[in-house]
Amino acid sequence: MIIKKKNIKKSFASFLAFGMVFAGMSTGAKAATYELDTIDSFQPAPTVTYKKQQQNSGSIEQMADVMEIDVSEQNTTVQLGLPTPYPRLGTLSSQAQAVSGEGNRVVGGINGSFFHFLTQKPAYMVSKGQRIITMGAVSQQSNDFMYTPAAFGMNENGDAMTGTYELDMEFTHDGDTQKVDSVNTSRGDGEIILYTSSYGKEFTKTNPYGYEVVVTGVDKTVDGGEMSFGDTISGTVKAKRSYGNKDWAEIPDDGFVLSFGGGQLASRYQDVQPGDSIELKIDVDDPWDDSEFMLASGPMLLQNGKVDLTIDLNSPKVTMPQPHTAVGTNADGSKVYFVTVDGRNSVADGMRLDDFARYLQSLGVYNAVNLDGGGSTSMVARKKAYIYPSVMNRPSDGSERRISTSLMAVIQNPDERASEISFYKEKQGQLLEGAEVNVGLSYVLDEYFTYLEDVDADDIEWSVEGNVGRMEGTTFVAEQAGTGQIVAEYEDAVEKRDITVVDEIDRFDIAPGDLQIGTDTKQTFTFEAADADGNPIILPENAVKWSADASVGTMNDNGTLTTGSEETTGSITATINGQSVSADVQVGGDTVVLSDFDNAGDWSVSTVRSWGQVRGAQGFEPIAEGSSSLRLDYNFRTGGAGTSATYAVPDGGIDIPGKPNHLGLWVYGDDADHWLRARIVDGEGNSYAVNLTEEDQLNWKGWKYVEAKLPDAAALPLKLDQIYIAETTESEKDKNVLFLDQLKAFYDDSKDDVEAMNLPEYDIYPTNKTWEVTFNTRMDEDSFTNENIYVTNHLGNKVPVTVDLNATKRVAYISAESGDFLKDHLFELVVTDKLESAYGLELKESRTMRFMTR
Repeated sequence: MIIKKKNIKKSFASFLAFGMVFAGMSTGAKAATYELDTIDSFQPAPTVTYKKQQQNSGSIEQMADVMEIDVSEQNTTVQLGLPTPYPRLGTLSSQAQAVSGEGNRVVGGINGSFFHFLTQKPAYMVSKGQRIITMGAVSQQSNDFMYTPAAFGMNENGDAMTGTYELDMEFTHDGDTQKVDSVNTSRGDGEIILYTSSYGKEFTKTNPYGYEVVVTGVDKTVDGGEMSFGDTISGTVKAKRSYGNKDWAEIPDDGFVLSFGGGQLASRYQDVQPGDSIELKIDVDDPWDDSEFMLASGPMLLQNGKVDLTIDLNSPKVTMPQPHTAVGTNADGSKVYFVTVDGRNSVADGMRLDDFARYLQSLGVYNAVNLDGGGSTSMVARKKAYIYPSVMNRPSDGSERRISTSLMAVIQNPDERASEISFYKEKQGQLLEGAEVNVGLSYVLDEYFTYLEDVDADDIEWSVEGNVGRMEGTTFVAEQAGTGQIVAEYEDAVEKRDITVVDEIDRFDIAPGDLQIGTDTKQTFTFEAADADGNPIILPENAVKWSADASVGTMNDNGTLTTGSEETTGSITATINGQSVSADVQVGGDTVVLSDFDNAGDWSVSTVRSWGQVRGAQGFEPIAEGSSSLRLDYNFRTGGAGTSATYAVPDGGIDIPGKPNHLGLWVYGDDADHWLRARIVDGEGNSYAVNLTEEDQLNWKGWKYVEAKLPDAAALPLKLDQIYIAETTESEKDKNVLFLDQLKAFYDDSKDDVEAMNLPEYDIYPTNKTWEVTFNTRMDEDSFTNENIYVTNHLGNKVPVTVDLNATKRVAYISAESGDFLKDHLFELVVTDKLESAYGLELKESRTMRFMTR
């Protein structure tokens, strides 16, 4: 019989994960038709096609993901995903990984139907193998998703089904069989309603105008997968709720409740008493009685190729643009469509539900049903040579939501025999006779693009065609000039890659070329060989002979130069097959100023678990040399747990000429025991963190010169792109300020100009510091004006202070008028010679005291 449409009264405890919020019940956007262009596509399997579509026309932005699955192919199907143990929530990715394995490979998927957050159970009916996982509910309200019961499923022949369904439910008591009108919904007059544990509520919550019997001890529970369609179960009446009783009947886990609406039905069944036996039968109509699984949802979006929504088109669930998910089929069920549209983010507005239906129609979908949307909307697809599918859409929550059900595109290939193989050479280029190159395995795939993860390079049969060399395991050895192929074979898979062997070099050079390098420093040079067209040539190991002028240092067989301690010039030489090339080398030389920090606009700040800012020094703030220094403020208390760091970042980085033996930097420390470092990026893009101090050793106040050694392994040219302060210990995180000045590259330690600096120092005091000035005579209190004794900030502006003379008139106390000076600021206390003693004599000279607060 047809389930009658009844309203689901939702309590907070059974809030459904519809993933949609309707603030103020807005009427939403106007209906529209979208034209999306395909911006990406690939095949997760030969029978499965994925594409991403986008529309960006100024005021309208849409992003959709579409997967088309050909289930007519014998090894391709769609499966229902349920996290285990049931009931449980899990992300779509995790559900796919949990069931994907040999002979059952998940290549794509979408989120399933709506669910209850708290109980974690699906909101609507789910069956698997004709077993009832959950009965779920339907609604009498035309503006609800499940106004008309609909579902998606697969039948025993492997065909997909999308459409409405009907349930046939009946109970028998004392030989009398009666139809049940509906399940897990509000009860009306003259209706018989079945309540099960999947109702999402603990009690029936019906009005008192009826009669209810609680049946327990059933031989198979209705929900949970024990009962199948067509089964008849029996149980015993445990309790009854009489007509007029306002107490709700409790729904048992091991049974069900039959609720009879109105006085007539109550009178008819009032003889059903505790201890009586009741039988219940549940069945489903054709073609669903032949389904491998059913996933109920709603509303229907397309029916027989036409836009036909089984919901009130004025419902906010239709008119509000949202992320959506749908599953559909073609006319004969041989193709399945997974479709999602994003929304609530910077790349997509979301669609009205009727617009979504029209979009599905434009894709060629014939029948389609709506699934859970909003934050639940998600699609995964397996990329080539990946083991598991990955997320393709942009979930509106920012990450995948945990969901109760899913639908998965699955390849069931029992053989998984290799049909495609890919490998690579670890070095690119031609080979000089005698040279070697290793090969590596990229992937081995079966005919359905499944990555065969248990196959490695040692399992492959390697060979060479063309008489240019031989394979020793996974190493190609070049023996004779010519062109050939390296061949990889495994089962049905064969891959060939061209290989060229040469017997001479047309062009060669040394890298780096002419170079300035520091004393007592190491630098590795490379020999670059190429043919006449500039194509690289791989050389035999140790084929290049290296040498250096004795004046510049020594060279090892690998091309590494170790310089001496004296400033000098000379050259290094590389020789192969009687041909040589040289590069000039200058050891030592003048110091290079990399940054004088006079232009703070060339610097910016970035942070990790901290706050920070950079600016130029102002007023009498510390400057080591030149017109300014760089002030770096940091606050490690604003971030979360983990290493905190504040970075001073030079725009475009700072190029470091040649290979210095160290970098030097003047740092005005704050005695906070942090870690000062810099980051060097080499010519190959590798990053190296170098220490300007050891960890916890930024432990001084005032100016100090620090050095950083450069890594021997770094490839030239070098660039500095960060100077930063860091803290790894939570209890040591604080806030303060540093000043940086004169970043230099040193090529000769003997020319270090550290001693030439004339650097100011500032003592650090707490913000509530009270200064005590003692005089050797009694002072005239009237001369203690803010013109004669005062405090200024670093810009020379006076700050409000209080000045008090003690009873002896020989001691003055100066403090901030507010009680505290500003933190992390510089100040100057000025005592002028205009102060007078009690006898009318002025001071012999003025005195000043500069200090920093902390």
